[in-house]
Amino acid sequence: MLDSEQPSTSRTVLEELNLGEHGEFTSFEHYMHTKVVKLKHQVHDGAVRKSNIFESISIYVNGYTEPNALTLRKMIVENGGSYHHYYNYGKTTHIIANNLSENKRWNSLRKDEKVIKPEWIVRCVEAGRLLPDDEFVVVTESSARNKANDTQAKFEAVKPQSPQKSVMTVSEFYGRSRLHLISTLAQDMKKFVSDLRSKGPKEFPARARLKTLAGTSDIRSVAPSSLICHLDMDCFFVSVALRDRPDLIGKPVAVTHSRGTQGKGFSEIASCSYEARKFKIRSGMLVNKAAALCPDLICLPYQFEEYRKMTHLFYSTIANFTSNIKAVSCDEMYIDLGELCGQVKQNDPLEVVKELRKEIFETLGCTVSFLGENLLLARLATKKAKPNGQYCIRAHTEVEMEQFMHTVEIRDLPGVGYATMEKIREAYGDAFTFCLHLQQIKLSQLQSLLATDNSTRKSVSCDVNFGIRMSTAEELENFYGDISAKLSAKLENLGLLGQTLTLKLLIRAADAPIEPEKHGGHGQCDVFTKSFALARPVSSPQDILNGVIFLNRFNKAVIADIRGIGIQMTHLLKIGKKETSTTTKCISRKKEGYFALRKPKPNSLGISAKSKRSFKAAKPPLIVEDDLDEISEQIPLDPLYSDPKFSLELLGISYDTDPTEELVKKMLKNFSIMVENADFALLKSTFSCFRRTISDNSQLYRYSDAWLTMIASLKQFINEECTKKYGATLL
Repeated sequence: MLDSEQPSTSRTVLEELNLGEHGEFTSFEHYMHTKVVKLKHQVHDGAVRKSNIFESISIYVNGYTEPNALTLRKMIVENGGSYHHYYNYGKTTHIIANNLSENKRWNSLRKDEKVIKPEWIVRCVEAGRLLPDDEFVVVTESSARNKANDTQAKFEAVKPQSPQKSVMTVSEFYGRSRLHLISTLAQDMKKFVSDLRSKGPKEFPARARLKTLAGTSDIRSVAPSSLICHLDMDCFFVSVALRDRPDLIGKPVAVTHSRGTQGKGFSEIASCSYEARKFKIRSGMLVNKAAALCPDLICLPYQFEEYRKMTHLFYSTIANFTSNIKAVSCDEMYIDLGELCGQVKQNDPLEVVKELRKEIFETLGCTVSFLGENLLLARLATKKAKPNGQYCIRAHTEVEMEQFMHTVEIRDLPGVGYATMEKIREAYGDAFTFCLHLQQIKLSQLQSLLATDNSTRKSVSCDVNFGIRMSTAEELENFYGDISAKLSAKLENLGLLGQTLTLKLLIRAADAPIEPEKHGGHGQCDVFTKSFALARPVSSPQDILNGVIFLNRFNKAVIADIRGIGIQMTHLLKIGKKETSTTTKCISRKKEGYFALRKPKPNSLGISAKSKRSFKAAKPPLIVEDDLDEISEQIPLDPLYSDPKFSLELLGISYDTDPTEELVKKMLKNFSIMVENADFALLKSTFSCFRRTISDNSQLYRYSDAWLTMIASLKQFINEECTKKYGATLL
């Protein structure tokens, strides 16, 4: 057996694997042992030893360290020590960590264990000798035990029950997700505007104030009929928070899940004030990095219910002036200002905008910036108007508009982000930054580079990649049920059905720490994905759950290592629209062709009515794709059916007679075993070979048509069994 504590060569790893008869690992322990040996070989292979400072020392790095794990590994190996990718109790001499969570600090250490700061390794290398580690100790087992004993009595009196492992539910995740809030509010507001328009003409009580405005603007030459107004609330999340905290106005403020700065938070900043942006803080930045840029940064929590109220109030306020609204998001919309000015006989659009901004501020307590002659110019005008201002881009002719666009940076265009800019730079160089450069390129070339616009939704998905910590199959199945219900609700709200289901799992990487730097985050992961098609479009929670559980059979990871779960529906179809896909037509015609070829004789199989009921055609919800062949055999088959060259001649069958009851029972039994073992590849090849053997035999149609009926019945039986066990059909 390989010694995992000694560096090994590729040859010894291969020679001493001791794999099973078919090249498989004999157990999970065998697999893990071999993996550890392989990793140790990779660490030591090619390493040049500089000294023996760390001889007999072996380390395991827990979590984020400075210097990082890769640097520490190099230092240890080059100076005679061993690096363990996995902690090995009794053999790992030192755990290296910057810090430990309270739970690990006081409850996880075992006898003679201690945690050392990475600085100890650096100092030893600098000194050229092994230094005492006393001043670098984070915590030892004895101090942890004493601390636990001192505090146990305090908690015992108030402890109602044994602590249970916290598993974040799907509803909790989406309830705390700002991205989910933004997307759902956008959908809600689009529905709000649609309902507003469908009700027909209505009274607009706020328009009376617009009719009294004086028309003294210097932009009267701008035709009101061609003026679009873009309303965008300034720092929406921050503005809502400051309504209740006026003392923080003018200070650097950010909205995030983090409870404080102290330079340690790994939460993302959702929104920050303009005062914070002066320190180069931006949305999406981690709190610890933002705190380094601005030590006085004030972090405020999310207020999801307030955001919902403010969004509805924002849209309702504008709806008192006009229903000609285009909803964009929770804090952003377009309105046809030309139509509004025409209705109130007001030729001064800036005065109208000023009144709208005043109404919004008085009602919501938040500022809003807007104005241009089309959607694009209105959006660009807002960028110049912020914060808390208004700006009108005038372009009386196409030439003026083109000249204005020459000076606009490509990155300022709506919808252009980092990925799009990277494509443009790779194709045309770093100097390609202004719209002037874009106008020199043919539209067809840009479409080829960036793809044409297609607003048709391609997929609907639910992903949870935070707070996933499970240990039992029951917890996992319950979570699958919750996320399936969530996806079902999304599909129903959109009026869609899905025909292809995908399961995506994030699995903790083998060399990743148990807990990443960000508490509750997924950390470094390997991605597992599996998809299969459905026989019919579905949206119900049970249909989705059946498919997810089936796909999970091909996930071999330990449940405790799952860090993210996502399910997705593609090949979408509007509810009520008849499915006419090529696959559906093909399946339908194939089925019709089989049964139209010959009309089966009644009871031509010579079996009882009770047995025949098992051939009753079902309406299974799913069709499994061809690659589901990963589950190994468990129940022994008749050797005949394990032969990939299976044919009826091997059974000694005469085609000029009907199939016997004994033959039918024997085939049913073996096909049932294949279904039970989930040996889909063997099952499909055996059935296909059987069907081909019969179809190619000319005597079959000359003497008996019972064989054709038997093929159809076997197919129905197999699909029915697969549906019962896996919620899916195979043939």
